[in-house]
Amino acid sequence: MLTERRAPKLHGAWSCCDRIIVTGRLPGACYAGATTGFPYPRGMRIFVYPKFAQPLRERIRERAQEVCAANGVSIEHVNKSHLRKQELVARVLAVRGDAPGLVHVLWAMQSCPSYKPWLDKSNGHIFLRGDTGKCLHCYFYFIDEAFGLCFLRVPTWAPFGLHSSIATPTARWRARSGVRASSSCRRTTPSCASSTELMFRSEQSLVPLDDAISRQAVLAADAPCVAGFLGQKITPALAAEIGSRLSTRIQGRCIKHRMGAAGVKVCDTFSRVLRIETTVTCLVPALP
Repeated sequence: MLTERRAPKLHGAWSCCDRIIVTGRLPGACYAGATTGFPYPRGMRIFVYPKFAQPLRERIRERAQEVCAANGVSIEHVNKSHLRKQELVARVLAVRGDAPGLVHVLWAMQSCPSYKPWLDKSNGHIFLRGDTGKCLHCYFYFIDEAFGLCFLRVPTWAPFGLHSSIATPTARWRARSGVRASSSCRRTTPSCASSTELMFRSEQSLVPLDDAISRQAVLAADAPCVAGFLGQKITPALAAEIGSRLSTRIQGRCIKHRMGAAGVKVCDTFSRVLRIETTVTCLVPALP
């Protein structure tokens, strides 16, 4: 165990279930094949699909403004990449307090899955196929009596997939989060993130270890290597689901391996804290 081998150099270590992530999808619009059938009954051609989606985007934005007005909350636009949403919300909490209810709403332009019209020249069929783009995302931060500070991310472009992060999970998380998600989306996929944090006594203790971990993660233990070790054949479909990323931020270095919704991430914070975070998809029985 890393904690046992490095015990003399550690101030302490702790592990916890960091958060639960719930994503919601509308069955009739969560994949391109289903969405292809939307324009035809309405007398619209596939190539004018953006005109069909445009009113839905405007309605989401209008509804977000209505919710903010009803709760006396202002909307803040995040248009600079170095601004961290958690810090912006923390500033509001310092003044507002931790009473339950809507805390803050942020708007940010981010990448998102989308669809685009496509003509199959081999048979003349016109349909929608998956694509990526950018759209405005609405982040609703609120304090729940049971879970504490949570947020709901709502993209303003089809397929409008919801993303909710629930902090401080309790035994009641399944019932309450499932009911909330099902009120908007009929399919939900919960994921759980667990983390371990090791606090080192000095930078000299962590820096060499972090360098060794990063080197091994890049050269010998990247996502394709791990998939092969687990007996997963790297097919073209699987190759699109796996990847690795090494980045250096002001706080420190971070490396992440992912395979679909699952992932493992190792970060150091100012060369004093090593954080290991694992995200997995949870299989939860359907609510009655």
